[in-house]
Amino acid sequence: MITSVTPASSPKSPRATLSVDDAAAYIGVSKSILDTWRTRGQGPRYVRLGRRIVYRVAAVDEFLLESEQR
Repeated sequence: MITSVTPASSPKSPRATLSVDDAAAYIGVSKSILDTWRTRGQGPRYVRLGRRIVYRVAAVDEFLLESEQR
C-alpha cells in the first residue's frame, strides 16, 4: 500500500515520491533487498533528503522497465 506519496496530486506525477518501505512494496521486494541494491549502486535511482531516502515513482517505473526480460 502506498501511503507516503507526495505531493497529494497523483502517484504518476513526476515529483511523486515513495518511502523506502513503499518503494520496496511497489517493486515487490523486501526493504533489505532495496537497501542492499542502494549500497551497491544498483536498483532504482533515489533522492537523499537529509537522512531520509525517497524514490521518485517515475524512477522506480523506469527501473522496472529497464529490468524487463524478453
